[in-house]
Amino acid sequence: MRQKWQKSHSSIGHKYSQWLDGYFIFDDIMTHMPTTAEAVGRPTKRFSESSDVTKRRRIHTLLEKSAEKRTAVKKRNQSKKSPIKLTSDEALASFVQKKLTKNQYVAIHTETKTYNADIYPTYAELLLAKKRCYPENITVTKVSGEIVLQRVCASSGNSVNVRAIYKWGCDGAAGQQNYKQRFIDSDHNHDDSFMFVVSCVPIRLVDENDTILYFGKTTDLLPQNFADS
Repeated sequence: MRQKWQKSHSSIGHKYSQWLDGYFIFDDIMTHMPTTAEAVGRPTKRFSESSDVTKRRRIHTLLEKSAEKRTAVKKRNQSKKSPIKLTSDEALASFVQKKLTKNQYVAIHTETKTYNADIYPTYAELLLAKKRCYPENITVTKVSGEIVLQRVCASSGNSVNVRAIYKWGCDGAAGQQNYKQRFIDSDHNHDDSFMFVVSCVPIRLVDENDTILYFGKTTDLLPQNFADS
């Protein structure tokens, strides 16, 4: 072999120099041939052909999986059907709307707890929610009760969570007809021949869930201008 290589290696380079000096591009693709190997181990028998021990083991495995599935389904159904407890504000709204007394509310709260449906807060929590609705700086004496009107308006406004969408614009005109309009500052020479108007028109009123409470014109408050709340 050594002698043959010494005789032929010099001629190989000269004979095949054209393709040895060239460039080749090989696709990086691996072809996976289907294997013909069979599964290793004992072949699986049918249930009817298995022994008693194998049958019991398979039955036990199926029972465990079935029990886990039933438990998961039961928990999921319980979470869907579990009662939702009212907040103190929601309970107060229901209390006022239904015109309940203290004894009636306490009786309903006790009865729902008996049936494992504790959805109503206690009456003490209801009183705290009611106290939060009161405005500040209330003065009560033996003969009178006083409160600043601005406090009442501020308390009512803070409890209403809505968003108003407006459009606004301005326009002016000159050289208008003069009328005998009286002005507060009569010392200066004022007239109404020059006018400048700023207008603000509400377009839509929505709540915190983007439910439309009002839309339309402000000068024509007809039922069709209101949306279902």
